[in-house]
Amino acid sequence: MTENRFQEQAEQRIRVILAEHGLQIHFDRTTDSWGEPLIRGSFTWDGDCHVIEVFVPSIVMMVRGRLYELYLSREFASESAMIDSFCVRLDRFLSSGSWEGPDERGGVRRVLSRLLGRGRGVGRDDKSGSKDEGAL
Repeated sequence: MTENRFQEQAEQRIRVILAEHGLQIHFDRTTDSWGEPLIRGSFTWDGDCHVIEVFVPSIVMMVRGRLYELYLSREFASESAMIDSFCVRLDRFLSSGSWEGPDERGGVRRVLSRLLGRGRGVGRDDKSGSKDEGAL
């Protein structure tokens, strides 16, 4: 998938998710500080401005200084997986307020703790002893 095709598909899918929640977004095409193509849009939900940026190779959302992004290795398996994963997370966020999935149980904090060597059994889930799915 080309850069522009990735961004176009992401933009279309994000519009669909937002429309399902009664929201609209206007995207502007620009370039980032390195001159790479960037699509940026914003929408207001629950009283806060949400900014979504689609760039290669990822999609992020920022709300009140907090960054919402993809972080599981399976989300980076392909460009389609990135778009699908971001849209699933966005839909869940707008439905329940949670960015993490039900299977993540502590997600980023748990992964970072393990990477920093603070978790018991690096790479294992503290309660079940099962292996983590993997994060970047």
